[in-house]
Amino acid sequence: MKVLITGGAGFIGSTTAKALEEAGHTPVVLDSLLNGPLAFVRDRIFYEGDIADRALVSRIVEEHPDLEATIHMAARIVVPESVALPYEYYRDNVAKSLELFDQLATLGKPRVLFSSSASLYALKDEFEVVETDPLATTSPYARTKLMMEMVLQDMAAATDLRAIILRYFNPIGSDPDLESGIYAREPSHVLGQLVMAARTMTTLHVEKGELEQSIAAYPVVRALEVKADFPHQLEIHVIEHRPAALVGGLAVAGDGTILRGLPIEGSLPKIDVRDDLHGDRLTSPAALHRARVAGLAPAALRPRLERIDTRSQDGIVVELRDGPELIFGDATRVRAKWVAAARVLADPDSQGATYIDVRLPGRPAAGGLPATTLAPVAPAGSELQTTPQAATPPSTGAVDPATEPLAAPTTTQPEAAAPEITPQTPAQSAEPAPTPADTTGAGGASPPPG
Repeated sequence: MKVLITGGAGFIGSTTAKALEEAGHTPVVLDSLLNGPLAFVRDRIFYEGDIADRALVSRIVEEHPDLEATIHMAARIVVPESVALPYEYYRDNVAKSLELFDQLATLGKPRVLFSSSASLYALKDEFEVVETDPLATTSPYARTKLMMEMVLQDMAAATDLRAIILRYFNPIGSDPDLESGIYAREPSHVLGQLVMAARTMTTLHVEKGELEQSIAAYPVVRALEVKADFPHQLEIHVIEHRPAALVGGLAVAGDGTILRGLPIEGSLPKIDVRDDLHGDRLTSPAALHRARVAGLAPAALRPRLERIDTRSQDGIVVELRDGPELIFGDATRVRAKWVAAARVLADPDSQGATYIDVRLPGRPAAGGLPATTLAPVAPAGSELQTTPQAATPPSTGAVDPATEPLAAPTTTQPEAAAPEITPQTPAQSAEPAPTPADTTGAGGASPPPG
């Protein structure tokens, strides 16, 4: 199908046009080229002009009667500029959009997808919003978008116009095929700042310090890798912090860096601390230690992490969504402890455990297992002793002290075979043997080494 894209020479508009082409559709671009470059509309059906030019819109529809929808992306979008030039923003984003929508409805092309903005939402500490969250616009730009949403709702109620409103944050980056990308002279995002800083550099003269300084205000950037391929190109790789946990609704990295403004994908374990979250990094040692444990979790286990707490007796404890608690103790040897925990979780013999103690990663222990699954372990240099049975001759075989007293194996059974269990009658039963106390601090029987 054919789709009219207003603002199709812009960064997002040109990327949308390419996506439509790759899906087998035909974009028709209308753009004034106030901001978007002509290079982004090459080899496409293109009309240069104003969205409020009703005659031009009529000509486009006349020449392309098979247009099925309009994606309206033409707008001024720079927030600081909107504060300085409010008239221009209300004129171009509101008044001219009104003319466009009315003309489309008049021409019998009422299907519209409107490019709005997530800047309409009230600020939240966790930065992640859903559609029903409260709105609180903070700039003329955002207010122009909110006004047009209200206009579309009213026009849809009174006319044949039908609209879908799309709220989203501005993406950054380049088209994978390098057919579009940033074009603003002074872009405000990370990629733009790096490009601006690197303009005066060559493959023989690279100032990494200047590059790092240009993006120092973005805590999401953990490090830069700069590679000079003389004489062809300068490669700059941005290494981002990975969100490891949620503290007070904010994403934090494994080193305690607070990742303000970073969209959260999937679920993250919660860390409850009384910490000052106004800086760039967690400050309390307890919070930093728990963030470190979260940051070093294996990728396969990250989706299962529910909460990370500190307890007086056990130290750091990780709660899983569908499994036992993991007792870490302190924040030393964290990688080794995660390896030990993963081994025990994968061991079929540990199924049903309520906790796994990895304070000694070389000897992890699964606790809370049914008593019948625990094998007796005698102290070094001693033999297992049985509790004498009342009115029953002493048994010649070993009995698990963690179970009910069992009958002795028959003397004719081979030594390697499992003992035959004969149920006791009430008259023959003795008092059950007490469950042995855990004197090792490990909290259970150690599983076999992985």
